[in-house]
Amino acid sequence: MSYLEKQKRGNKYYYYLAHTIRLKNNKYKKVRLYLNSYEKELAQNEENNLVLDNIERFDTYLDEQFPELSTDFHIDIFFKDVDTLFLQSDLLQVEIVKKRYQKIKSNLDYYRTLRDSFLISHSYNSTKVEGNTLTKDDTILILSKGILSKTKELREANEILNISKAIDFIEEYDRELTVDFICQVHKVVTQNTLIESRNEGVLRPIGINVRMGNSDYKNVPGGNMIKKSLNDSIKEFNKLYKIDKLGAIVRFYASFIAIHPFIDGNGRTSRILLNWLMKKENLPYINYESEKHIEHIRGIDKAIKGNGFDDLAEFILTIVVENEFTRK
Repeated sequence: MSYLEKQKRGNKYYYYLAHTIRLKNNKYKKVRLYLNSYEKELAQNEENNLVLDNIERFDTYLDEQFPELSTDFHIDIFFKDVDTLFLQSDLLQVEIVKKRYQKIKSNLDYYRTLRDSFLISHSYNSTKVEGNTLTKDDTILILSKGILSKTKELREANEILNISKAIDFIEEYDRELTVDFICQVHKVVTQNTLIESRNEGVLRPIGINVRMGNSDYKNVPGGNMIKKSLNDSIKEFNKLYKIDKLGAIVRFYASFIAIHPFIDGNGRTSRILLNWLMKKENLPYINYESEKHIEHIRGIDKAIKGNGFDDLAEFILTIVVENEFTRK
């Protein structure tokens, strides 16, 4: 919590906004921002006004000067001293899925039928966990016939449509993982769903900080550190991907969620990115029922707090092996 600090030196009173930050080694550092000096001490209401007039500037100053101290995100949690997340028996199951999937894709009509079914299921589940109230039947009507009940919100219909458009988009994208690509995905996912369209595909600016639901995890603060954190994660992902592809995917997925780079739409964007990474591995798109979201969140929460990736890895492995394209 920031507070007003005043010091008397000579015949003047000097005023600062101050904030005490806890460092990594459990030591503390006091940060001050000089406001002004006066010939006499300010009255209480004048001090209150001084705080109100400068608190936003001070928050921006803290984010700019000490961004790494105002977040729980640390790249080492995700990519330093990494253990192999999957056993050889796990990877064998993945290879079996991959082989079955390639056979399915060789029959275009059959593949199209399965893909249409996946789009309905994934669009419904991915938006439902974010609070969308449209039913599975509504989703079918929207995606197959473009029909929306007049009693439903257009925004929710666009959320459904955008998931389908985003899958189309990633199918055509065959270049590298970049921050620009991530922003493009977000723009497709959030188009015509946000209150202000200027936030579509745009990283959170300085001073705009968010939380993941009710989690006490402090995401990366808005501003330059978001782009830096994403670039760091991409760099580490690319290094690890050469030796542990599926493990690198799980770790990057968790790091993206921990960064939470956008004002809204992070969950939907993360699931599209995860499916692009599945495509990159020649694996089928994956989807999980909204009822399993609590299990998914527990795995994410454990991973981003540095308590291990086993639960998240097992969750993702299960939905890869049991995906609707190749399960019998």
